[in-house]
Amino acid sequence: MGASFRLEPHTADIRLVLTAETLPELFQIAVVALAEILLPGECHARRRLPLRRSVARKAPDTTALLVDFLCDVLWHSQVGKALFCRVSFAQLTPTELEAQLWGVRVEGFVQDVKAVTYHEAEVRRHSTGYEARLVLDV
Repeated sequence: MGASFRLEPHTADIRLVLTAETLPELFQIAVVALAEILLPGECHARRRLPLRRSVARKAPDTTALLVDFLCDVLWHSQVGKALFCRVSFAQLTPTELEAQLWGVRVEGFVQDVKAVTYHEAEVRRHSTGYEARLVLDV
């Protein structure tokens, strides 16, 4: 199966639908999807990702953890003028993570993402893996 994402139209927003076999893959594809929205094709064009940022989060459930994590990725992207394409986890449970983001500095973004929202946010576990739905405010 592998990890994947698709973008769906949503009133004044972008709905993101993520699928993955494992929890680390789900969080990784979320980072890739956000990068693809911010600056399409840039992660695929980069071989080296010299920029590194640390993220640590605790949340009451996996949905909140994913939303909070992506909020952190978006914050680091906007404040640092950076695009993050990869994540490695020192720890990842359904309610806690410690991770390193890997990326590059950029001049700007094609799409302005204002926020990762809790509106309609959901992470579900299936027999074949995970599915998540998120809405991004643009």
